[in-house]
Amino acid sequence: MDLVANYQCVTDEGPLWHPDKGVLYWVDIPNGCLYNYDPQNKVTKKKFQSGQIGGFTIQEDGGLLLFMEKGAVKILKDGNLSTILESIEGEEHSRFNDVIATPDGSVFCGTMPSGNKPGSLYKLDRDSKNLINDRRCRH
Repeated sequence: MDLVANYQCVTDEGPLWHPDKGVLYWVDIPNGCLYNYDPQNKVTKKKFQSGQIGGFTIQEDGGLLLFMEKGAVKILKDGNLSTILESIEGEEHSRFNDVIATPDGSVFCGTMPSGNKPGSLYKLDRDSKNLINDRRCRH
């Protein structure tokens, strides 16, 4: 096993291969850092840092859809960050903690529990405007 990065992160999670760019992305959730590793050149870089990033997906246009704290959803493309959702009511003290894209382009995304509020599972429709709370989960 080879060590490819040692940024002394708190919680490295969500490695995801970007087939168009030929790099592996992952996040350090609490520090809000997004990293990538280029195996061809053996180069690792911190690409972005802002808030907590609980998960991300790759968009058809190559951008990254970031799922963050307070239920925020943002797009990172060409170094620019744009907001899809600023927050989700009831998630003010939580963050996303895992996401997965479906074959139809929608995304399932779960939040962490906070205080007396259990975690929630949401579905973000492909049109990026409709976020549905599918159910409440207890961790």
